[in-house]
Amino acid sequence: MSRVQLDLAVKNISFAREYTLETLSGIEPDDWFRQAEGSVSHLAWQIGHLAMAEYGLTMLRIRGKEPADESLISKNFLRKFKKGSTPVFDAAEYPAIEEILAVFHAVHEQALAELST
Repeated sequence: MSRVQLDLAVKNISFAREYTLETLSGIEPDDWFRQAEGSVSHLAWQIGHLAMAEYGLTMLRIRGKEPADESLISKNFLRKFKKGSTPVFDAAEYPAIEEILAVFHAVHEQALAELST
């Protein structure tokens, strides 16, 4: 991928990220595990899935798994939110919202740092 293509990808990732964060700012904690009509998942699963996908597409696919990745996004987190996982609507089955958001933010920061090199 050329530097121009990479810069465009980072710009698009950043735009989508800002839109997501703006949308999240208006969501009450009680709504994170609520199933919207016609939906098969909930917000907590979607945000965890976004973190897992960003890790997979921007780090795992490009440079492979590294030992430090476990502290960034645990195997359990990956398992819970991976493609093909089935969302459940019991909040007790998931990490706390704060942990999901912490992983979501940490993965994004690391992805941008690695894409910038």
